[in-house]
Amino acid sequence: MLQVLPFIVFGANSFGAFIFNERKSKFPLVNFKLMLNRAILPANLIIVLVGFSMFMLFQTIPILVKNQNL
Repeated sequence: MLQVLPFIVFGANSFGAFIFNERKSKFPLVNFKLMLNRAILPANLIIVLVGFSMFMLFQTIPILVKNQNL
């Protein structure tokens, strides 16, 4: 865990800096007001969950296949 912690901290700091810069920007890349809209928020959450699930699936399939061949 100590090897991964600096990367997590760096990623969180970078994400925070990105949000800070986007809120101050005249023409932001990501409109946070639109993302938090009540009509769009459930779709955004579903897309995040599906994307995370697909990522985890692609990470675990090689491990499961390798363990089955023993």
